[in-house]
Amino acid sequence: MKLRLIFLAFLLGVVGYSIADTSSVLRVLQRLRTNGQLSDEDRKVLALAKEDDLPEPVKRMVTTVAKGANTCCRNVPTSVVTKSRSSKRVTTHRSNYRAGSSHCGLWGWRRCARYENRYREVVTYAREYYKQSVEAPCPEKDVVCCHLFINVSGRCVNIHNLSSVTGKLVG
Repeated sequence: MKLRLIFLAFLLGVVGYSIADTSSVLRVLQRLRTNGQLSDEDRKVLALAKEDDLPEPVKRMVTTVAKGANTCCRNVPTSVVTKSRSSKRVTTHRSNYRAGSSHCGLWGWRRCARYENRYREVVTYAREYYKQSVEAPCPEKDVVCCHLFINVSGRCVNIHNLSSVTGKLVG
């Protein structure tokens, strides 16, 4: 008996049986208008609904949204990459050296040392390693509608706009 039920469920899935027909879509939209919230099953009905099953005002609103717009990634995959950069530093060193002596003092009878500064540039090269996190592309299974958006026929629609259009439709 279980095997027959599993086979029947598989067959309905292969044939394209949809749980989202026009009447179930209308019931879900009515619940959205009255409650303002949807269950997971209601969200599934709207996501699997065909555009032809939607009421005309909702269909117009849904088709104006571009496919892939208002989508977010549930788990953004990141990886840490070690990178390096090299830098060149030029420093100037000053050294004081004795350049000679000269006569000094009273009538020049003494000898005084004479000092001069010598400057030289020293070039040093350094390699620095650092870690950087890189976002990878979002896997298809983690792409969902962003906050305050709901999947209707494969497009992410603002739930408040959908509720207001549904309110005008239902009355």
